[in-house]
Amino acid sequence: MKSGQSTPWRFSKSILTKICASIFAESTEKLTTIWQSPEEMPTGPLAPDYMQDGQNYFIDEETNPGSAMKEKNMKQGNTSSSSCNDTPQRIVKSRQFPTLLMQAEPRQVVTANERACELFNKGLIEIEGYRGGQVFDCSHSFTEAGCGKDENCEDCKIKNAVVDTFASGKSHTNIQTILDINKQNKIIPYAMLVSTEKVGEFVLITVNKFERKY
Repeated sequence: MKSGQSTPWRFSKSILTKICASIFAESTEKLTTIWQSPEEMPTGPLAPDYMQDGQNYFIDEETNPGSAMKEKNMKQGNTSSSSCNDTPQRIVKSRQFPTLLMQAEPRQVVTANERACELFNKGLIEIEGYRGGQVFDCSHSFTEAGCGKDENCEDCKIKNAVVDTFASGKSHTNIQTILDINKQNKIIPYAMLVSTEKVGEFVLITVNKFERKY
């Protein structure tokens, strides 16, 4: 180096990136920092490459507010499958546990997800349009009065939870009961654990447990 020359500044790439990011952030209004993986890079306008710090990307909320809000929800862990565009039918299909979608009047099953079909060993043709007890093969659903109307159904915990969820909108979680299941004309007690949830004008019935007692 020649005498009188100043020593040049030397910064690592990461330091330069942070300096640039700091300058950019201070000079730009309504700038939101979004943390995400490169595979989930937002579709909105991004800062130039030198403004990227690892997995840290910047989105201008003014030009792309929807994308920024979506990424904020991702950062906060808000990954609910239910959105304003989801229909009850789509919601029930997306559930991981066996789930039935029930309408209010008449109180019948509208549809069910694949796990429910597997659990009860039935196709949708044997589920849709039937009452819950018929889907479960509850012994009281085989009487002349039928599911929900037989005198033995008055104290049914599942029925009462479903009726209350329709009326009040209140969800019920892990309702425990024992149902006598009619399997090939043999009555077998099954332990059940169900939850109810109101979705629009429908109620979701999630079966958390359906096990033979003995």
